[in-house]
Amino acid sequence: MDGTKNIWVFPVVMVVIGVSPLPLAAKITLILAVFFVMLFVKRKTFMYMSASRNIAQNPVPDQKDWDKLEKALEMGLPEQMRITAASLFIQKGDWRKGKAILDEIIGDTGLHKNEKEHQGMVNVAKIMRSMTFWLDGNIDEAIKEVGGVYQSGYRDKNLFINYQTYLLEKGDLPMAKHLLEESKEREHGSLGIQDNHGWYLMLTGQWQEAENIYNVLFTLNPRFPEPYVHMAQIKLHYGLCKEALDWLSKAKDARFTQTSSIKPDFIERFSAFLTDPVTRLATAKAADADVKDVALGRMPVIPKETTPTDADVLDGFAPIPKDERTEDDDRLPDTELSTDDEEYLKRHGLE
Repeated sequence: MDGTKNIWVFPVVMVVIGVSPLPLAAKITLILAVFFVMLFVKRKTFMYMSASRNIAQNPVPDQKDWDKLEKALEMGLPEQMRITAASLFIQKGDWRKGKAILDEIIGDTGLHKNEKEHQGMVNVAKIMRSMTFWLDGNIDEAIKEVGGVYQSGYRDKNLFINYQTYLLEKGDLPMAKHLLEESKEREHGSLGIQDNHGWYLMLTGQWQEAENIYNVLFTLNPRFPEPYVHMAQIKLHYGLCKEALDWLSKAKDARFTQTSSIKPDFIERFSAFLTDPVTRLATAKAADADVKDVALGRMPVIPKETTPTDADVLDGFAPIPKDERTEDDDRLPDTELSTDDEEYLKRHGLE
C-alpha cells in the first residue's frame, strides 16, 4: 500500500474493528495498532506534505524542511509529488537538485500502469526542466526543450508561458507571435500569458495596446514582479516618470523566486536612478531605448553626461495618447501572417 491512493484502507479497517463484537479493550488496542501502522506506512507522505507546505509558504524556507523533503524523496514518492518537489527546489532551493529529480522522471522508460498518464508527467517535467537550462544561462537549450514538447502536440498553460518567455528574451518575435495567437483562448485564465502578450506589444512598438493589456491584467492583482516593471516602462515611454516610479514601488512588494527575471536589487537600482534628479532624464531615455533588456531586469547603459531635472513628466518622449480604448482592449494585434511569417512557420514545421 504505497503512495496515497490506498490510504482510505486504514480508516475502513478502524471502522470495521469499531463495530466488531470484540471487547472494548481489544478494540482500542487494535485501532491504536492500525493507527501506528498507518503512520509508519504513510510517514513519507506526511513528511512530504509537511515539508512542501512549509517551503511553499516561507519566503526563505528552513533547511530542516529541505532535509525532510529530501528524506521523503529517498523513501520513494509518486511522480506527481516528485514533480512538485522538483518545482520547489527550482523556485526556492537548489535548482540542480530539482533538475536531477526531473532527469530521473524523464529518463524512466520502465513499464507504467498508465503509460499515457506517465507521458503526460514527462511532458510536464520537460517544461519544468527547461527553467533549469534558463537558470544555467542556456536559453537555446531551454527553447529546444519546450520546442520538443510543443512539436509532440502536448499543450498546457505552462508550456505557452515558458516557450513564449524564452522566445521573447531571445528576440524570436515571429514564433512568439504565433504562440500568442494560438494561446489566445487561454489568455484570460493566465496572468503569465497576458504579461507575455503585453511584453510582445512593447517590443513591437504597440505601446497603447500594451497598456490596455496591463490595465486588464492588474485588475487580477498579479503577485509576480514582471508586469509592474513592464507597466513602468510603458509610463517612461511617455515620459511619465512619477507614474513609472509608482509602478516600480508596487513591484517591490511582489513575490520573487529564482525563476523571476526581475530581481529586487534591479528594482532598487532602477528606482534610485530615476529618483535622482541628476540621472532621471538620462535613465528614462536609456530605458526607453533598450526596452528588451529593461523588461528582463537589466539596467540600461546610462550616459555619463546628463541633464538634471526633477520634473514628474519629462520632455522629449512619445506624446501621451488620448484616453480612448477599443471595444476589445485585450485582443491581439494584427495576426495576419506576412510572407516572412509564413516562411518562418514553414521552416519550423508549424503550417
